[in-house]
Parts: sequence; C-alpha cells; structure tokens
Amino acid sequence: MLDATDQQYFQNLKHLWALFRETGEISPEVRPMIASSWMRSRDFHVDMMKPLRAPILSRPELQALQATNQTLIDLAKPIMEKMHSLVGKTKNLISLHNPDGYMLYSCGDEYYAEMEYESSFSLGVCWHERYIGTNGITLALLEDSPVQVYGAEHYCAAQHDGTCSAAPIHDRDGKIIGVLNMAGKDWSGTLHTMGLVALAAFSIENHLTLLHSYKLVDTAISGISEGIVVVAAEIVMQLTNKVVQEKHLTTLMVTHNLRHAVEYGDRLLMMHQGNVVIDREGDEKQAMDIDDILKKFNEISIECGN
Repeated sequence: MLDATDQQYFQNLKHLWALFRETGEISPEVRPMIASSWMRSRDFHVDMMKPLRAPILSRPELQALQATNQTLIDLAKPIMEKMHSLVGKTKNLISLHNPDGYMLYSCGDEYYAEMEYESSFSLGVCWHERYIGTNGITLALLEDSPVQVYGAEHYCAAQHDGTCSAAPIHDRDGKIIGVLNMAGKDWSGTLHTMGLVALAAFSIENHLTLLHSYKLVDTAISGISEGIVVVAAEIVMQLTNKVVQEKHLTTLMVTHNLRHAVEYGDRLLMMHQGNVVIDREGDEKQAMDIDDILKKFNEISIECGN
C-alpha cells in the first residue's frame, strides 16, 4: 500500500504514464496491479486522450437493474449518505456499482451535481476498464480487495485529476455482489479515505447478514401454532447470538424471558419506569441466575402493591 506522503511517486506518475503512452514500455516503478490494468486497457483499445465515453443504460434498463439490486441499494443508501456527510464539500462522488460496473446509486456534492449531465457521472453508466480504462471499481472486483488508484495511475488522462477508492461488497457466501467507490479530486488520495470506504463496505455486508438472519426467522415463525412459539423464540435468540459473535457486533436486545436475559449477552440491564434497577456486566453478569432477577421483580411488585 502506498503512503499518501510519498510525493516522489506521485510526482513521477505523469512521467511514467507518458512513457507508456509514447513507447508502450512500463517502468518497474508502476505498481504491478496498475501495470496489468494499463495493458488490458490498451488491449481493449481504450483511447487514453479522449473524454470518457462509457455505455449507459436506458431508463427502463436502469430501473430493471435497480429493482434486481433493490435490497443492496436500500442497505447501502443510508451508509453512503452518512459517508457523504462526513467528507463534506470535498468534491467527492460516492457511488454503488453492480459486479459489471454499472452505477446503481450515487451521492455527491454540488460539483458532481453540476456534472450529472455527463454520462460518466450518471446513474446507469458502466465504469468498467473495458470502456474507461484503469479505475478503482474494476480493480476492486479483480483483486477482491479494497484498492486506491491515484491520479495518472488511471489509464485515461481525463481522470488524472482524481483518486478512486473502492471496496467490494460480498454476500454471506463470499460472492461479490457490488462495489462501493469514492471518486475525489484530491489526486494524491489518502489512506484514511480508502479505510472509510472499506469500513462502509464491511458495514453493508453486516447489514446483509443480519437481514438474511431475520428472513430465516420469519420463515421459521410463519405458519406455526401457538404451541411452538417458544421454539421460534429460541431460534431468534440462537440466530441473533450467532451473527453477533461471528461479526463482532454491538447489539441491544429487549426481552421478557428471564432465562434469555441470563444466558445471552455480556451485560444485563433491568428497567422499571424509565430507571435502571439492575446493571450487571462481565463476571457479575455471568454469576447471575434467574432467582436474582425474580428477587428484584418481587421487590418492585410489592412496592407497587401487586
């Protein structure tokens, strides 16, 4: 991974790119991932000097593709909007793409809103290197890893004033179902930008996993008789606990089942009329049993005259 303070590399990028354009030779200074992409882009006959021209879906085609990916869009949208609020007015465009590179959703500042008429920044455009040369989205797909592409590492000169930070999004089986990208006009880029994108992609994956678990619970519960509702409750707790442990999530659960309150979680809080009457965590929580909760419950009941 490059250090954003490596000014010598950034200053040499345009020279290295020009050397390739003029002679076809690639300097060993160019990162192998970028060198391979440059050669593929050349084989695709992408014009290095012309404005970006990528295929764009018709409105019906875009709507159909968005409908197919609606769950991904719905989960990613609030996370992307939160990212946008964090980076502020920094000429960044945050975009969500399907595995073929088509843009499904985007949010950005006024700079990109003014440029939306250009096909390269419109929903439904395909940001695959086959059409626009070296870029973060294609490399994130090929490398199956977060990547950052700096300035003149892009194959096309039209992208030399920006940086792409992209990360793949996987389903629960590890299959890539999308790519999250942040394109910015800070040509040197920063490592924390890529970290933000990678973290956001991970957050989307966690939401997808939780949603899948909830759907399993729905399937298990639907159509059952009252006599086995307790079994369904056990399924809810077991699935939730499994996801929380595997994904290292912080989760708040509310229950009236005293056994569940004792058996699950690292901390237990008991509330009465908006006040905390029991707060146990760590070893104290593990040492609790149902009788401890019942004792407090009975004390409150007596106080309330029940």
